[in-house]
Amino acid sequence: MKARNGVHILDSLATLAAPEWDALAEGHPLLSHAFLHALHETGCAGANAGWAPCYLTLWRNGALEGAMPLYLKSHSYGEYVFDWAWADAYQRHGLDYYPKLLCAVPFTPVRGRRLLAAGEPERVHRILLASAGIPAVFPAREIGPHLFVDGAITGNILYGARVDQEHGVAAQWRAKHGRAPAPRVRYWVIFNNQFRFPPQVTQERWADIMSRATIMATQNATVSAMRHLEASAELIRLKYGIDVEVRVMAVPDTWVPKEAGTFKKEVMNDLADLGEKMGADPASWSIGVPD
Repeated sequence: MKARNGVHILDSLATLAAPEWDALAEGHPLLSHAFLHALHETGCAGANAGWAPCYLTLWRNGALEGAMPLYLKSHSYGEYVFDWAWADAYQRHGLDYYPKLLCAVPFTPVRGRRLLAAGEPERVHRILLASAGIPAVFPAREIGPHLFVDGAITGNILYGARVDQEHGVAAQWRAKHGRAPAPRVRYWVIFNNQFRFPPQVTQERWADIMSRATIMATQNATVSAMRHLEASAELIRLKYGIDVEVRVMAVPDTWVPKEAGTFKKEVMNDLADLGEKMGADPASWSIGVPD
């Protein structure tokens, strides 16, 4: 059997050895494999009770490195921090508030860690926080010598292109080193979506139209941002004679989810496997943004 790598979603702890999970829980009784698994097996916190387990797990060479107890909720009971007002506002505007994804221990008003990690827990925490770090809303996270933010928002793609040419890296290199050969510059952009969404019939309801319009507008804005970055790279190449390229990877336009819905385990795991496969294949990268 191939060793697990990357991010996987589990709908049960039955497939996970208790010592593996408990090594991350570090003795916390309410985060232990026995406690959580008992909640699921007895039906206290299962899909039929409105608590569908969607445990986010991080694997490296078959070893469990990190985890989050996530649940797909169909209500807001048992959380102790209620959000009924938000649910009511969504309903009054014709929107679906549920299902929602919650990181918590069911029916447990006890403080404690919910991001579990082995080895370098702070590094894993920073990676998880960076993946949700919406630019201008949450701060960037420092991991090694680099700053990382959420890649699904267009603003971070333009961080480099937003700098004036006269103050960019290329201009500073020429000012300091003259005509000395400059290092190669590569922008690696991972677009965690498709460039062209498949056609979809939208119901003639204001909420449905706005939802679809927002998705399409964000996708088109992201592609425009990448074209802006590509144009900036071309200007650097022509003006300063520096070898610079924009390389892009995206979900193939031919990919179709197995089923519709939000945070479906099969779909999320398929995407994780697809990302692992594409990441290992240099041919998955294209130079420039597709037309």
